[in-house]
Formats: sequence, structure tokens, C-alpha cells
Amino acid sequence: MKVWFVTPEAVPLAKTGGLGDVCGALPSALEKLGANVSVVMPWYSSIDGKKIDSLSLSLGSENFTVIMGKTQLSGVDVHLVGYPPYYHRQELYGEGNSAYPDNDRRFMLLSRAAIAWGMKTGMPDLFHCHDWFTAMVPMYLNTDSTVPHRPSVFTVHNLQYQGVFPASSYGLTGLSWDRFNPAEVEYYGQLNLMKTGLVYADKITTVSPTYSREIQTSKFGEGLENILRRRSSNLEGILNGIDDEIWNPQKDVYLEKSEKFSRSDLSGKKKLKETLLETYSLESDEEEPLIGMVSRLAGQKGIDLLLESSDELMKLPGNWLILGTGEKRLEAGLKKWEEKYPERVRVILDFNEKIAHRIVAGSDIYCMPSRFEPCGLNQMYSFQYGTVPVVHSTGGLADTVEDGETGFVFDTYLSDNLIECFKRAINTCREEPEGWNGMVKLGMEKDFSWKNSAAKYYDLYRRLLEE
Repeated sequence: MKVWFVTPEAVPLAKTGGLGDVCGALPSALEKLGANVSVVMPWYSSIDGKKIDSLSLSLGSENFTVIMGKTQLSGVDVHLVGYPPYYHRQELYGEGNSAYPDNDRRFMLLSRAAIAWGMKTGMPDLFHCHDWFTAMVPMYLNTDSTVPHRPSVFTVHNLQYQGVFPASSYGLTGLSWDRFNPAEVEYYGQLNLMKTGLVYADKITTVSPTYSREIQTSKFGEGLENILRRRSSNLEGILNGIDDEIWNPQKDVYLEKSEKFSRSDLSGKKKLKETLLETYSLESDEEEPLIGMVSRLAGQKGIDLLLESSDELMKLPGNWLILGTGEKRLEAGLKKWEEKYPERVRVILDFNEKIAHRIVAGSDIYCMPSRFEPCGLNQMYSFQYGTVPVVHSTGGLADTVEDGETGFVFDTYLSDNLIECFKRAINTCREEPEGWNGMVKLGMEKDFSWKNSAAKYYDLYRRLLEE
């Protein structure tokens, strides 16, 4: 079974979020099951690779010479699509809060190159495409008579980001304008690449079972719920996994030797908590819970709800340690919270892997009040480290956290419910040590490795190839 992942990012070569984590870990997990997996992605300036060939491609009337390179990722071959004017940039998708205006060209070129490279070197049995960046691959496979047909899987990591461009962008595809209609790729007079993937892929997956159901409703469907309902028989939710070698309290390279710990010996976690309180000048009462949060600072992540609740949360015991970057208004709001309560709240506006690991590992409680969450990985990371999550019941959070057993869950997205949930969590942590330790250890026993998720993808591929 020869499978090509087409993706804009894969850890550790390039990452902005969970998409990169998935495409960095899932291929090697599939290889262990017997699949032959390769990754096709842009050759960003940060990636070391070896040039092996070139391709002549076109987008509309524009011609390109693309350099193809190669590297490896955990033993998996990575085919690099090199075109420096498009991929040698400061960021992957945009700078500040603005997307690059030519993202349509940048990622259509990636799709074109993936198929052309397959035609030149040997097509895979199946393409697995990720989010709108790669949505043209399923369309080319199903509509371009010059391309050999292969089945495709299209994974929606976050439906909110859809790749919507002016109608003129469709001209870059080289395909018949007959397909630019509301039933296929047109979206209110524009080209919607997420919609394109949903229409043309043979199978659609989302990154959790609950999210696959949520996005078929008007509340979470982001305007595409009718298409998703229409294609529901070809839609599956498969929960993401995590790399439990990297996120492992006994092996974590970002923890000092004295800070490493296990289910049977949590002394290292206590030591790390002491260090965090001292390092970030928070109140040093180690009996009070330390509440950690590592997040992209966006409306999706529940930061607005947290800020709305902040004064009431300060009436509860505990210190807060928050790491992230994102929307300026949310960064400013969190900094104001810190300024108001400098001894109990510390906000670090940064994207720092070492600090992220240390916060997840050293906190007692993990805060994840996302308005919606396709899967979420941080709640799984927190389980690994005996950090009890407080979450909103949505998407992958609803699929992974059991209220009162492994974490604390609030249903309706309201400030009062978030505050009440934290009251329960903090009271349990302070007043019921036996019950709390049971929750900690139960969470640490959970298996969120890629092994289970990879087996479900492998089965999906097998069924698709047998159709």
C-alpha cells in the first residue's frame, strides 16, 4: 500500500499547529503497520534537503520550474517541492495577522507538483491530503483527463480556515469553468478550496468523532454543513494521536533529571512546579494549584471566555501560567490580567517548545476552554504528565476527557459554567487528595499513542482501495 501525504507542514520540518504534529507522526506509525508512506510538502528555507530533479509546471498562463528535493522524517521519505519565490518566506502562511495574498498560487503549485511528481516517478496507490492547502489534488485526480485516477482521503483539521479566493483564482487550475458552480467549487462568487476538497475527495476524515458530527450542523459547519451532510456516508472522525516518546515525563528532553517523573513517583513533578513558581515569580505556596495553559491566542481557544471570567477566577485559590501568541487584542487582554494580579498570573507571549513542555508537565490543572476544538492535543499531553484538564465539551475534548474521572468538563459555553468548573477542579485538588491522585494516575494510564489512530487510517485506506 503506497500512500503519499500531501501537506503544508510536518514536525519537525515545519509547524504552526496540530496539522504539523499529525503529518510528522502519523506516516511513521502507518509504516509500522506495513504501509509504504511518503510525504510531499513545500521546500521551505528552513528545511535541509538534497536536490534530485526538476519539474516544468503551469498555473493558468504562468509557467514554473520547480526543484524537487528529498529528505527524511523518522525514516519516511519526504519529497520537497522547491520554488523559492513562494516558499522562502519568514512564515508559512502569512505575517502579522495577514495571510500572504498569493497563497492560492503557492498551494495550487504544491498540488500540481505532487501529482506531476507521482506521474514522473510512479503514482502512489492513494493520496492523503490535509486541509484546504492540498484540496486541488482530489479535484485534479477526479476531473483532469491527463492525470491517472487514484483515490484520495481529505482530512479536515480545522474547518474554520477554508482558503477562499477571488473567482479569478480558479483560472489558475487549468480546468473547465463548467465546474465553477455552487454544487462544486464556487462559494458566493468566490473559489473555496476547502469546499473543493470536500466535494472531490473519495473519503473525508476529521480529527475526532465528535467534530465529524458537529461540522454537519449550522453551529459548527462554517457555511459548509450542507455539503458535509450530503457526503456524510463518506465522512469519518478519527481521533488524533500524540508522540508519546516526545511527550513523556520520564524521557522529556526539556525536563531536568531531577524533574522527570512517572505514575509511581510524582516527586519530579512537584520539583518542577516549585521551579516554575520561582522562575516566574508567582506566589510560592506549593499547596495551591498551578493552572497552566499553552495556546494559540485566538477566539477559537476560549481566551475571550477566560478574560471575561478572570476576576471571578481570581477569587479562587491558585496561580496561572499562560504561554502563547496570537491576536493582539487577546495578547493585550491577558497582559492586563497579569498587570492586575502580578503575584498570581504570568503571561508569556512567545512560541517556545521548551517552556510549553515545562508548563504542561509542572502544572496541576490544564486550562482548555475552547469554543470549538476539532481534536486538541494539549489535553492529551496533559494526561501524560498527570496534569488534570478543565475543558469545554466540544470536538476532541468531549471525546477524550471524562468529567469527574480524568478531568473537569463544562457543557454550555458561558462564563458562569467555566468558573463553576474551575471551582470543582480546585476544590478537588485542595480538599480531596486521594480522589485527585486517582484522577491524575487514571489520566496517566490512558493510551493516546498514534498506534490506535494509525490502525483506523490503515483500515480506511484498505477499504477505499477495495471499492
